[in-house]
Amino acid sequence: MKKILYTVMLFAGVALLSSCDNEFLGDKDAVGGTETEATAGEWYVWADGIDANGEVIDGYEDFYGGRFMVYTFNTAENKSSKMFIQDSDLSAFLIGGKAYYGFQVECTVNGLTFSTEASEDVWYGNAITIKNGIIIENGGHQNNGSVADSISFEVYYPDGNEYYTSAYGHAGYRIYGVRYSGLEEND
Repeated sequence: MKKILYTVMLFAGVALLSSCDNEFLGDKDAVGGTETEATAGEWYVWADGIDANGEVIDGYEDFYGGRFMVYTFNTAENKSSKMFIQDSDLSAFLIGGKAYYGFQVECTVNGLTFSTEASEDVWYGNAITIKNGIIIENGGHQNNGSVADSISFEVYYPDGNEYYTSAYGHAGYRIYGVRYSGLEEND
């Protein structure tokens, strides 16, 4: 008798669940990416030291001596007009009592371009300006030759510009690179 009761309950449960409306369960195809999906990602980048006009200074090409990572991602508001950009190395150095280098700052996004003017860095609280930010679909190449999206932007530290320029000989950085592929051959 118990087996019959359990069997009936099992079939009733299956029938109940299979008859549920999609509104209750949700539409599995409705789940999507974030509003910044086109601009969000991990990026292999290089940095050149630049002057206040955005020109690369002789001797400051490939300033850090190799690639590092930058991340772009949506804000908690998940609006297509805003994103965060973060340097992978959040370590900092002090200039005039303020921390510089590593940063995470919110940018205004317009299509595949982005910028921010003297916005507060999430980690260290100093002002960061990002100019001429752009992501170009299929605009770069990975180490293995495959086509990838590219990114470039300029980073300035307006609060400490005079300290920064006098200490390091340049006003900021031009950051440029390609979207991270995850393939070992591109590392």
